Amino acid sequence: GAMAADAPPEIVNTLERYGSCIGKAFQIQDDLLDYLSSTEVLGKRVGSDLVMQKKTFVTLKALEILTGSARERFQQLLHSAEANPEGLLEMQNLLVAGGVLEAGQRVVDELFRKAFRILDEADPRLDTRRLRDYAGWLLKRDY
Repeated sequence: GAMAADAPPEIVNTLERYGSCIGKAFQIQDDLLDYLSSTEVLGKRVGSDLVMQKKTFVTLKALEILTGSARERFQQLLHSAEANPEGLLEMQNLLVAGGVLEAGQRVVDELFRKAFRILDEADPRLDTRRLRDYAGWLLKRDY
């Protein structure tokens, strides 16, 4: 959009960096919500990424962080695509106990902080109010 509007290169660069941070944060947050939200709030079946055996930030972070029997059980659940309530609850418990979901939230929080810093340092010609509002809304979303 900024390029199409012939914005100066420094503004295009700022918007690209901001967009990259917000986009990554949104996707990781979406991955986290697949384990933390409810079907009613999320608007889709909780654990749908698990059922479809998607490689998400959460699954990759779990394989990085979990060790021993917790990692083994996580892998069993991951490969069995057990999306029944008991299997999802067990997986959620493994992710919480292993610090995976907390680690994911820290990454999301850091990406949002970086996005806001990018806007803080933006060219004064760039009106950042709506971008800040949008990021603030994304930060609070639970679906």
